[in-house]
Amino acid sequence: MKFNIEREIILKGLKKIQGVAEKSPVVPLAASLLIEAEEGKIVIRATNFEVGIITEHIANVQKKGKAVIDARKAFEIFKELPAGESHIEKKENGWIEISHEKNILFNISGVAEEEFPKVEIEEKMDFSEVCARGILELIRSTIYATSYDRTRGALMGILVEKKEGTIRMVATDGHRLALAEREILKGESFDLKKNVVIPERGAREIKRMVEEMEEDEKVRIGFGEKSIIFKAEEETLVIRLIDAEFPDYSKVIPEGSKKSVVLKRKELV
Repeated sequence: MKFNIEREIILKGLKKIQGVAEKSPVVPLAASLLIEAEEGKIVIRATNFEVGIITEHIANVQKKGKAVIDARKAFEIFKELPAGESHIEKKENGWIEISHEKNILFNISGVAEEEFPKVEIEEKMDFSEVCARGILELIRSTIYATSYDRTRGALMGILVEKKEGTIRMVATDGHRLALAEREILKGESFDLKKNVVIPERGAREIKRMVEEMEEDEKVRIGFGEKSIIFKAEEETLVIRLIDAEFPDYSKVIPEGSKKSVVLKRKELV
């Protein structure tokens, strides 16, 4: 593996991966990333076995190949490098050499790429298109109410369901419940055949991804048997769904109340 790439370009990808790579992992590979040098580009992958991320970046590739390195170390190195083109090369001894034209040189020990877990999209997956800003508002309105109680797995995520032309998200920790919904607008599609529960950590990464997108951009969403995929122009999130039944939240929402109060939001806050 051997390629040249602008420091700002690869740093952008490495920054996205920091939220997925584990800081103190039980499995060391969960703190690593896989770099694949292909024709005219590099592909970076990382996973913590719950959320996976794939980013693609234009690069001048001289030799195709793969390398696995520590995600945090790579980010810290490129963060400190000056602007300009950097050179990355995998040596025969398995070490990764990172150099810069201003006489700067780093060597990082690599890991056998065969051991790196797969971060792939399920085959035969259909994708829908939804406004990124709409997804962001739904997550912002519900993510705070997720639970951290591991004995109640379904509550550690956000329920996503389709209701008569609307997208609805629901989260609860057993003490409070947040429900938000929005209409499926003209030009959008949302092909959800059954309700799914996205883990809170996955929802945080979706939120981070769509916050970086333009207001009128659309995010592509694919639903698999065990995962949900979110695709932007240069980035793909592969999130393992929570395999547990979300409780019937409708039973705790009061119906038929005749009393309501209107308040000024800023003053209340």
